[in-house]
Amino acid sequence: MAKSKRTNYLIDKPFQIGFIVKYLLTILLTVVAIFLFAAGWLYYKSLFGDNIFNQIVTIKKRSNTTIEGHKKFAYDAESMIIYKKGREYFVYDPKGRAEEGLKKDDLVVVDDEKSLKEFYGPEEIRTNLFRVIVPPLLVVCSIIMIIICIYSLFFSHRMAGPIYRLRISLDRMIAGDFDFKIRARKGDFFLNIVEKFELLRLKIKNNEFSGSHVERDKILALKNLVENNGSKSDILKKIGEL
Repeated sequence: MAKSKRTNYLIDKPFQIGFIVKYLLTILLTVVAIFLFAAGWLYYKSLFGDNIFNQIVTIKKRSNTTIEGHKKFAYDAESMIIYKKGREYFVYDPKGRAEEGLKKDDLVVVDDEKSLKEFYGPEEIRTNLFRVIVPPLLVVCSIIMIIICIYSLFFSHRMAGPIYRLRISLDRMIAGDFDFKIRARKGDFFLNIVEKFELLRLKIKNNEFSGSHVERDKILALKNLVENNGSKSDILKKIGEL
């Protein structure tokens, strides 16, 4: 089979779009069913006072270097995080100095500004379990759906390409034109059917069957079978009859 460059991956829109939509719907319904099952289970647990997603957890997150446009700094042997607003410094996270009564947004007097280091390290954030689990899970599911959609496009093209070329070839044969070659790309599906079609074209051409109404009717029946996505065995059987 000759090699040719793939330039149009949406060669048979009705078939390929339908294939992708059905494929995605199957996965989407599966994901929704799993989420509904999980939601039902969590709701059942909540009836007994066990609200798992409402639990408060503490996580460590890489800190932004600024807060509302104001730079943050590590201060006093990094036991406290402060931020600069104008010419003054204020507490962002008192950490080990909280015991001294310091709290967020308290004014801090900095004697040596050159000793300050911009804060890049992780900081502890208190949030509920829902915010930790659900948003990343939804993002991952969305990415998976996009990947599946792209893969389905390439996968369906390997099926739609040969079928499309067979339909075009059958139209030419019905019109009495046998001076062409039926080709398929490497990696396409139905390569054996394409080979059978090419063998059929050669036999009809060499035996000058193009003027036979019987053969023309059989080719028309074969074309209808291909266009209606007939089974592989039925297509091969119809080719054998010819």
